[in-house]
Amino acid sequence: MDAGSGIIRKGSFTTASVHDSQEFDKLVCGDEASVFADKAYADSARKQRLRSQGVYCGILDKAYRNRGLSQRQKKRNKQKSRVRGAVERVFAHFKKHYGFHRVRYVTRARNEVHFKFLCMIYNIRRGLALMPA
Repeated sequence: MDAGSGIIRKGSFTTASVHDSQEFDKLVCGDEASVFADKAYADSARKQRLRSQGVYCGILDKAYRNRGLSQRQKKRNKQKSRVRGAVERVFAHFKKHYGFHRVRYVTRARNEVHFKFLCMIYNIRRGLALMPA
């Protein structure tokens, strides 16, 4: 999702057995100036790859066993979460306005088409809101 306009740029629909972090590379377009994501995407190799491409890495820092987060990391995570919250608003919109709490159909293909249509509808609504009056 584009943080400035709120337009959904890419989406991925998978079964529940696929972890979100496995879809990360498919969701990055390549022309981003920065990427924000939650702790589930924390991976040192991923962060290094983004930095080497000149992309600001806004992936939240993750605490590990016997190694908690420092106060500086907690503060940075809080700052990054404000930007990342924009993506969560899209899911809240899907649930509140479109009733997308659970998938509706039996097959994955039909549910994926439904999800993509919801993304298109959301983008049209965002586009209309961004147009000058």
